[in-house]
Amino acid sequence: MKLVMDEKLKHRLVGLAVILSLGAIFAPAVMKKSSQHLDGNFSNVQLPPKPLSPNVVLTDEKELFKTIKVARVEIPHVSENRQLTELVRAEPVKSNLINSNRITGVPKVASNGKAEPIHLAVNDAANTTKEAAKQSAKRPVTVALKQKAVTKVAPVKKIAKSNGKPPVRKDVYAVQLASFSRFNNAQALVNKLRNKGYKANYTKIKGKQGPVYKVYVGQSPHKTDAVKLKTQLATAMQLKGFVVNTGVS
Repeated sequence: MKLVMDEKLKHRLVGLAVILSLGAIFAPAVMKKSSQHLDGNFSNVQLPPKPLSPNVVLTDEKELFKTIKVARVEIPHVSENRQLTELVRAEPVKSNLINSNRITGVPKVASNGKAEPIHLAVNDAANTTKEAAKQSAKRPVTVALKQKAVTKVAPVKKIAKSNGKPPVRKDVYAVQLASFSRFNNAQALVNKLRNKGYKANYTKIKGKQGPVYKVYVGQSPHKTDAVKLKTQLATAMQLKGFVVNTGVS
Protein backbone atom coordinates (compact mmCIF):
# COMPACT_ATOMS: atom_id res chain seq x y z
CA MET A 1 0.00 0.00 0.00
CA LYS A 2 1.52 3.21 -1.09
CA LEU A 3 1.16 6.37 0.93
CA VAL A 4 0.67 9.48 -1.10
CA MET A 5 2.03 12.54 0.72
CA ASP A 6 1.83 16.14 -0.18
CA GLU A 7 5.04 18.04 -0.96
CA LYS A 8 4.41 20.54 1.79
CA LEU A 9 4.10 17.79 4.35
CA LYS A 10 7.37 16.28 3.21
CA HIS A 11 9.20 19.58 3.75
CA ARG A 12 7.71 19.93 7.20
CA LEU A 13 8.80 16.44 8.20
CA VAL A 14 12.36 17.06 6.94
CA GLY A 15 12.58 20.28 8.92
CA LEU A 16 11.30 18.54 12.03
CA ALA A 17 13.93 15.80 11.64
CA VAL A 18 16.71 18.39 11.31
CA ILE A 19 15.55 20.22 14.44
CA LEU A 20 15.41 16.99 16.44
CA SER A 21 18.92 16.00 15.33
CA LEU A 22 20.33 19.40 16.33
CA GLY A 23 18.61 19.17 19.69
CA ALA A 24 20.10 15.71 20.25
CA ILE A 25 23.60 17.06 19.50
CA PHE A 26 23.56 20.23 21.65
CA ALA A 27 21.40 18.98 24.55
CA PRO A 28 24.24 17.13 26.40
CA ALA A 29 26.52 20.21 26.27
CA VAL A 30 23.78 22.47 27.63
CA MET A 31 23.03 20.02 30.44
CA LYS A 32 26.76 19.82 31.36
CA LYS A 33 27.17 23.61 31.63
CA SER A 34 24.08 23.95 33.80
CA SER A 35 25.46 21.39 36.24
CA GLN A 36 28.73 23.38 36.83
CA HIS A 37 28.98 25.72 39.92
CA LEU A 38 31.04 28.95 40.03
CA ASP A 39 31.85 28.61 43.74
CA GLY A 40 34.62 26.09 43.17
CA ASN A 41 36.56 28.08 40.51
CA PHE A 42 38.36 30.46 42.92
CA SER A 43 42.09 29.90 43.68
CA ASN A 44 43.94 30.98 46.81
CA VAL A 45 46.96 33.32 46.22
CA GLN A 46 49.30 34.03 49.12
CA LEU A 47 50.64 37.61 49.12
CA PRO A 48 54.04 38.38 50.70
CA PRO A 49 54.00 40.16 54.05
CA LYS A 50 54.12 43.94 54.12
CA PRO A 51 57.70 45.21 54.52
CA LEU A 52 58.58 47.09 57.67
CA SER A 53 59.46 50.79 57.36
CA PRO A 54 63.14 51.55 58.23
CA ASN A 55 63.91 53.46 61.38
CA VAL A 56 65.39 56.77 60.13
CA VAL A 57 66.68 59.13 62.78
CA LEU A 58 67.07 62.81 61.90
CA THR A 59 70.49 64.06 62.97
CA ASP A 60 70.83 67.33 64.83
CA GLU A 61 73.27 69.91 63.41
CA LYS A 62 74.82 70.68 66.80
CA GLU A 63 75.44 67.02 67.56
CA LEU A 64 76.82 66.51 64.07
CA PHE A 65 79.39 69.30 64.53
CA LYS A 66 80.34 67.89 67.91
CA THR A 67 81.33 64.60 66.32
CA ILE A 68 83.62 66.33 63.76
CA LYS A 69 87.20 66.57 64.94
CA VAL A 70 88.89 69.95 64.49
CA ALA A 71 92.66 70.04 64.07
CA ARG A 72 94.37 72.33 66.56
CA VAL A 73 97.75 73.89 65.82
CA GLU A 74 99.88 75.18 68.65
CA ILE A 75 101.74 78.39 67.77
CA PRO A 76 105.09 78.61 69.56
CA HIS A 77 105.46 81.58 71.88
CA VAL A 78 108.05 84.16 70.84
CA SER A 79 109.82 86.11 73.54
CA GLU A 80 109.56 89.92 73.63
CA ASN A 81 113.34 90.44 73.33
CA ARG A 82 113.46 88.47 70.10
CA GLN A 83 110.53 90.42 68.66
CA LEU A 84 112.20 93.75 69.43
CA THR A 85 115.51 92.80 67.77
CA GLU A 86 113.70 91.55 64.67
CA LEU A 87 111.68 94.77 64.41
CA VAL A 88 114.83 96.88 64.64
CA ARG A 89 116.60 94.88 61.93
CA ALA A 90 113.62 95.00 59.56
CA GLU A 91 113.40 98.81 59.51
CA PRO A 92 113.98 100.38 56.04
CA VAL A 93 116.66 103.04 55.51
CA LYS A 94 115.05 106.49 55.70
CA SER A 95 115.76 109.97 57.03
CA ASN A 96 117.41 110.57 60.45
CA LEU A 97 114.22 112.00 61.97
CA ILE A 98 112.19 108.85 61.28
CA ASN A 99 114.97 106.60 62.64
CA SER A 100 115.33 108.72 65.79
CA ASN A 101 111.58 108.52 66.41
CA ARG A 102 111.63 104.74 66.03
CA ILE A 103 114.62 104.43 68.37
CA THR A 104 112.88 106.49 71.10
CA GLY A 105 109.69 104.40 70.61
CA VAL A 106 111.40 101.10 71.58
CA PRO A 107 110.39 100.10 75.15
CA LYS A 108 113.09 99.53 77.76
CA VAL A 109 113.59 96.07 79.25
CA ALA A 110 113.72 95.69 83.01
CA SER A 111 116.81 93.46 83.25
CA ASN A 112 120.16 95.15 82.44
CA GLY A 113 121.68 92.02 80.94
CA LYS A 114 118.99 91.74 78.26
CA ALA A 115 118.83 95.46 77.43
CA GLU A 116 122.45 95.82 76.20
CA PRO A 117 122.09 93.86 72.89
CA ILE A 118 118.99 95.90 72.03
CA HIS A 119 120.83 99.25 72.50
CA LEU A 120 123.76 98.00 70.45
CA ALA A 121 121.49 96.92 67.61
CA VAL A 122 119.69 100.27 67.70
CA ASN A 123 122.97 102.22 67.60
CA ASP A 124 124.27 100.16 64.69
CA ALA A 125 121.03 100.70 62.77
CA ALA A 126 121.20 104.45 63.45
CA ASN A 127 124.80 104.67 62.22
CA THR A 128 124.04 102.73 59.04
CA THR A 129 121.00 104.91 58.33
CA LYS A 130 123.06 108.09 58.77
CA GLU A 131 125.70 106.90 56.32
CA ALA A 132 123.08 105.74 53.81
CA ALA A 133 121.23 109.07 54.08
CA LYS A 134 124.47 111.00 53.40
CA GLN A 135 125.31 108.85 50.39
CA SER A 136 121.76 109.11 49.01
CA ALA A 137 121.88 112.90 49.42
CA LYS A 138 125.15 113.17 47.48
CA ARG A 139 124.41 110.74 44.62
CA PRO A 140 121.42 112.54 42.97
CA VAL A 141 123.50 115.73 42.54
CA THR A 142 126.23 113.95 40.60
CA VAL A 143 123.70 112.13 38.45
CA ALA A 144 121.86 115.36 37.65
CA LEU A 145 125.14 117.07 36.71
CA LYS A 146 126.05 114.18 34.42
CA GLN A 147 122.67 114.32 32.76
CA LYS A 148 123.02 118.06 32.18
CA ALA A 149 126.45 117.56 30.65
CA VAL A 150 125.28 114.76 28.39
CA THR A 151 122.05 116.32 27.14
CA LYS A 152 122.67 118.45 24.08
CA VAL A 153 120.33 120.25 21.81
CA ALA A 154 119.81 118.17 18.70
CA PRO A 155 120.40 120.20 15.57
CA VAL A 156 117.23 120.94 13.72
CA LYS A 157 117.51 120.14 10.06
CA LYS A 158 115.78 122.62 7.84
CA ILE A 159 114.02 121.12 4.90
CA ALA A 160 114.68 123.07 1.80
CA LYS A 161 111.52 124.17 0.13
CA SER A 162 111.22 123.04 -3.41
CA ASN A 163 110.88 126.06 -5.60
CA GLY A 164 109.93 123.92 -8.58
CA LYS A 165 106.39 123.80 -9.84
CA PRO A 166 104.26 120.64 -9.36
CA PRO A 167 104.55 118.18 -12.25
CA VAL A 168 101.94 118.57 -14.94
CA ARG A 169 100.04 115.43 -15.95
CA LYS A 170 99.43 114.95 -19.66
CA ASP A 171 96.52 112.92 -20.94
CA VAL A 172 97.57 110.09 -23.25
CA TYR A 173 94.88 107.72 -24.53
CA ALA A 174 95.41 104.14 -25.71
CA VAL A 175 93.39 101.01 -26.44
CA GLN A 176 93.79 98.16 -23.96
CA LEU A 177 93.17 94.86 -25.72
CA ALA A 178 93.95 92.17 -23.15
CA SER A 179 95.74 91.29 -19.89
CA PHE A 180 97.74 88.07 -19.43
CA SER A 181 99.29 86.33 -16.46
CA ARG A 182 102.03 84.83 -18.69
CA PHE A 183 104.68 86.86 -20.46
CA ASN A 184 104.76 84.61 -23.54
CA ASN A 185 101.10 85.27 -24.38
CA ALA A 186 101.50 89.04 -24.03
CA GLN A 187 104.65 89.04 -26.17
CA ALA A 188 102.96 86.95 -28.89
CA LEU A 189 100.03 89.39 -29.14
CA VAL A 190 102.39 92.39 -29.29
CA ASN A 191 104.41 90.77 -32.10
CA LYS A 192 101.22 90.00 -34.02
CA LEU A 193 100.03 93.61 -33.79
CA ARG A 194 103.42 95.00 -34.77
CA ASN A 195 103.49 92.76 -37.83
CA LYS A 196 100.15 94.31 -38.87
CA GLY A 197 101.65 97.78 -38.56
CA TYR A 198 100.19 98.84 -35.18
CA LYS A 199 102.23 100.51 -32.44
CA ALA A 200 101.76 97.99 -29.60
CA ASN A 201 103.47 97.51 -26.24
CA TYR A 202 102.82 95.92 -22.81
CA THR A 203 103.17 96.96 -19.16
CA LYS A 204 103.89 94.75 -16.16
CA ILE A 205 101.71 95.24 -13.05
CA LYS A 206 101.85 93.40 -9.73
CA GLY A 207 98.58 91.60 -9.02
CA LYS A 208 97.25 89.62 -6.06
CA GLN A 209 98.15 86.28 -7.65
CA GLY A 210 101.35 87.43 -9.40
CA PRO A 211 102.45 89.71 -12.22
CA VAL A 212 99.92 90.81 -14.87
CA TYR A 213 100.89 91.88 -18.39
CA LYS A 214 98.55 94.43 -20.07
CA VAL A 215 98.74 94.97 -23.85
CA TYR A 216 98.12 98.51 -25.21
CA VAL A 217 97.88 99.79 -28.80
CA GLY A 218 98.50 103.39 -29.87
CA GLN A 219 99.20 106.48 -27.78
CA SER A 220 97.47 109.73 -28.66
CA PRO A 221 96.66 112.93 -26.72
CA HIS A 222 93.23 113.00 -28.37
CA LYS A 223 90.56 110.58 -27.21
CA THR A 224 88.82 110.57 -30.61
CA ASP A 225 91.88 109.01 -32.24
CA ALA A 226 91.84 106.20 -29.65
CA VAL A 227 88.13 105.57 -30.29
CA LYS A 228 88.75 105.31 -34.06
CA LEU A 229 91.62 102.88 -33.45
CA LYS A 230 89.35 100.76 -31.25
CA THR A 231 86.74 100.39 -34.03
CA GLN A 232 89.47 99.64 -36.59
CA LEU A 233 90.91 96.81 -34.45
CA ALA A 234 87.44 95.36 -33.90
CA THR A 235 86.73 95.16 -37.66
CA ALA A 236 90.19 94.23 -38.96
CA MET A 237 91.55 91.85 -36.30
CA GLN A 238 88.37 90.90 -34.40
CA LEU A 239 89.87 92.27 -31.15
CA LYS A 240 87.56 94.14 -28.79
CA GLY A 241 89.24 96.56 -26.41
CA PHE A 242 88.47 99.71 -24.45
CA VAL A 243 89.97 103.17 -24.29
CA VAL A 244 92.07 103.97 -21.21
CA ASN A 245 93.98 107.04 -20.08
CA THR A 246 97.67 106.19 -19.60
CA GLY A 247 98.78 109.68 -18.61
CA VAL A 248 102.54 110.39 -18.46
CA SER A 249 103.83 113.17 -16.18
